[in-house]
Parts: sequence; C-alpha cells; structure tokens
Amino acid sequence: MLSQQPSRRHTLAMQSSVPTGIKQHSSPADSSHTASRRREPPRSPQAKLPSAQATAPAPSAESPRKRGQGERAAASRQPDQQAGDTRGIPGTPGEYRGHQGNTGATRGIPGLPGDLEGRNAEARSKRRAHTQHSQAPETTNGSVMHDLSLERNPIEILETGRSISDIIDGKIRQLYSVGSEEPFYVVNLDNILERHLQWISLLPRVKPFYAVKCNNTTAVLKMLSALDTGFDCASKAEIELALSLGVKPDDIIYAHTTKPLSHIRYACAHRVNLMTFDNEEELLKISLVHPQAKLVIRIAVDDSKSMVRLSPKFGARLPTVRQLLGRARELNLEVVGVSFHVGSGCTRSSAFRQAIEDARRVFDVASVLGFQMRLLDIGGGFSKIGDFQEKFEEFSEVINGSLDEFFPPVSGLEVIAEPGRYYVESAFTLAVNVIAKRVVVEDRANKCADGAGSCPERVMMYYINDGVYGSMSCITFDPAHSKLEPYPHRAVKKSEPRYCSVIWGPTCDSIDKITESYWIPELYVGDWLLVDNMGAYTVSVTTDFNSFEKAHIYTVVTAETWHSLNLSPAYDIVH
Repeated sequence: MLSQQPSRRHTLAMQSSVPTGIKQHSSPADSSHTASRRREPPRSPQAKLPSAQATAPAPSAESPRKRGQGERAAASRQPDQQAGDTRGIPGTPGEYRGHQGNTGATRGIPGLPGDLEGRNAEARSKRRAHTQHSQAPETTNGSVMHDLSLERNPIEILETGRSISDIIDGKIRQLYSVGSEEPFYVVNLDNILERHLQWISLLPRVKPFYAVKCNNTTAVLKMLSALDTGFDCASKAEIELALSLGVKPDDIIYAHTTKPLSHIRYACAHRVNLMTFDNEEELLKISLVHPQAKLVIRIAVDDSKSMVRLSPKFGARLPTVRQLLGRARELNLEVVGVSFHVGSGCTRSSAFRQAIEDARRVFDVASVLGFQMRLLDIGGGFSKIGDFQEKFEEFSEVINGSLDEFFPPVSGLEVIAEPGRYYVESAFTLAVNVIAKRVVVEDRANKCADGAGSCPERVMMYYINDGVYGSMSCITFDPAHSKLEPYPHRAVKKSEPRYCSVIWGPTCDSIDKITESYWIPELYVGDWLLVDNMGAYTVSVTTDFNSFEKAHIYTVVTAETWHSLNLSPAYDIVH
C-alpha cells in the first residue's frame, strides 16, 4: 500500500444495451404522453479527465440541489413572490412534481481499474471464484478489482433517457397503492462516480480513502470498492464491514488516534497495519498488541477557519512531535507518515498550505531520528455543495501547489486523503410525507410589538415522518449541513399563496424541528416533500427514538455505469 502506485487512468469499453433480466424503467402504454409532460433531463458537460487516450461525456456535474433549486426557491419565497408552473405526474394521489435527476452517460470512463467488460473466459472464471472465495480478481491491465461481497444489494437500472425523478415518482405510487407513507431515500450511484472522476482529475496525486463513518450504506461502500478507493475506518466494526466487502487490509487506514485495545487486536489479527496516533499512551497500547503496525502521527493544525474544528480533540502539537517520535523509536515502532485534518467546512485554502508545510517539518524531524517517512494523509472535510461548490477547485489548486513545493513528485511520497461527505452528500435524495398538520392563528397585536405589520396572521405547522432523531440529525450536530430546505414534490401553481410554516419531525420531543419561518405553499396531509443533499452524516447517525421507521434506501445506477464497473457480482437486480 505504501509503495508508489501505478496509474489507474484507463478507459473502459462500454456497452449500451441493458443486461437480460434487468428492470428497465420504461413507461406503460402511455409512456410517450408521460414523457412529454416532463422536462428533458440536464445534459452533462464533458468532464476534464487526466491523460486519457479517449474521453467521452461523464455523468452530469449538476447536483440534486441544483436540479431542485429552482423549484425549491419558488416554493419557499414569501407570498408576494410567484412560483413557476410545474406539470403534474399522472397516476399519483395528486399531481406530483418530478424531481430532476441525472441519467449520466459514462462511456469511455478514464480513471477506473481496467477494461472489466472485455475480460476473457479465464478472467470471468477468476471473478466467479473470487465471489466464492473472497479473492480479488485481476483485470486485463493488471489492476485489481476489490471483492464485492457475498451479500448482495437490490439495485434498479436506470434506462437511458430516464431520470431520478421517475424513480421517486414510482416509489410514491407504490407506497400509495399499499397505503403506506414511509420515508425513503433514492441513491444515485452515478453521482458517486461523477464525484470520483472529479477527484482524480483535480487531485491526481491524492488517493481517496473514503471515511466510512460518513455513510456506511453497503451499496455506497461496494460502489467505492469498485472504484478502487481506500477506506478510512474508525472502529473494529467499520474495519470488519470493509473487510467483508473484500477490501484488502492494505487499503484500510485505521484513522482514529484513541483506539480500544480490543480493536487494535482485531486490526492486528486481520493484517490492518496502517493506523494513526497522537499520544504516548496510544504508542504503548500499540506496542503491546500490534508491534508490526505502520504508524502515522496525526498533528494538530490551524482549523480556526472551519465550521467543525477537530484539533481541540485530536492531533499532537508540533512542540511535542520530537518527543513522541523518540518514544516510538524506544518502543521499536515504525512511523511511516503524517496526517492532519483542517476541519469540516473549511473556508480558507491557506489552511491546507500551512498544514502541508507543518507536515514537512515533521518529516524533517523524523528523518533526523532515523524514520523513513513515506506517506502523507491530508484528511477530509471536503464538500462540493452550496458555498463550497467553487471552493473545492480552489482548495485543489492550493493542495497541488503545496504538495509540489514541499513534497515534489520525485520524492516518491504517497499522498492520501479521507473524504467522506464529498463522495456521498449529493447522491442521496430524501422523500418524506406530511403525516399531520396544524394551523396556528397568531395575535398580531401582541406578537408584532413594533407595529410594522410584518408578522403573519397564521402559521402553518406540518409534521413529517422523519426528523432530527432520524435522517435529519445533521441539523443539531453538523454546522456544515445544518440548514435543510424541503420542497414540495407536488405541482405548485403560480397563484398559490405562500405561508409562514414550521416543519416538525414525528417524535414527542420539541427539539425535533426541521424548519422555522419557512415560506412555502400550503401543504396537506399525504403530500410529499423532497430534501436534496442528504448523503452525509444522515443514515449513519439515525436513532430508534420513539421507534419510528427509518427511511428505506433505494439504489439506482445507469446501465452504462453498471456495465463499465461490472457491478453484477455486488448487487441484485430489481425485477
């Protein structure tokens, strides 16, 4: 893992036909009529891809938030503003607005592990044996495709020309037909592929090790395994999950500086050697139960410009580094690298440059003490939604420049990162149902003491079947994703007034509040709301409070991606 990796920028041969038995989302007899009532899915710009022999359009870079931005803005503006007309979808318990999705052509995708579709009979035999015996199959170019686990996941193939909106519409119809209103996610795996292609294009020297804690959905992990990423695990259970999917131990970093002794033993027993530390007690534990570990010293860096700061809890201060490395030498432990984390929601690109410069100082100290340092972990916290859409490109330029300045490519250094939300944030769309409603008439004379007449005469209160104890816990603990903007799935007319509204979660706790003073058209019990960008720190941190049902997860992928990544060993087709 620590040796210099060969380039994985290869172009995959694609097949446009859908495999036999795959559920194609074609419409019934009135499909042409239904299609005419929808807007054309957005066309994808051609991705800028590194050193490829041939390139083709990559999946659309347009995020679910952008796709719904116009509708949401129209729905949430105040009463004196007008919303754009939307067309209804036949066959639903009302006229539902389609949620625009990404169909994403992916023919000829550079940056993926080999021409998987072009394997010969012998290679296919190896793949079958791999599924049975957890041995990683080798592609025709010598790269390795990680095991995709004996556990299989249902997945729906998105026919060319269809969109994520069609999937959402279909699920709502299905639930309506059986008298159910359970919340659900639709996961767009092509969105994850799109983010991966952007990563390897903008940060060509940095191998991503996905942060499992961000979203541990099996379908997501299998997709990332197929893309040949590494995995950042923070516990025994996360390591066990990654290994169960066939991830090689060398492609896991145990990135937690304060580990239970039993978890270190588990890592040792399963040959997971790469792990972080930031204190002497951790070195003592590791020396007792995993003396062959390859250690990475985590340093504290300036994260004062980040929404979520981590250095107060983790990371060795620079003045203590020499002492810690000296102690590691005394314990005969091998320290191979440095890691840092500038925090989530970082707003200053200069934080990365300073952190990389600090890492260079640690490398120099380690060299004097006799360590052969060969790995740099630049952490996570990356995002590409909202205000961070353009910042990721800015951060990438600064990171690349700083790496070239302090760790030139000729040094042979391996550079990794721990992105979590970057990969999954926009891949998940949440659909929730209005289960109850209350209209509160306000006393304007008492409430509006300033006499300005700006207070609403009545407030609409809606109760939905998911909340802060479920999928929306990010509201309470994640400053980088604390403002959610649900928007109606049904058609909205221009003439509909907007009301000041409060949206509550379903539990008995009054802190279970999603929005306040939120201007949207009047909703009714049974209406559906959609929430974009719900992939990060949502499904992995839900609770069972009040025993409300957790949102079901439906996974979708285009036929092009299905073929190019050879996902058939990993997922069951929904028929």
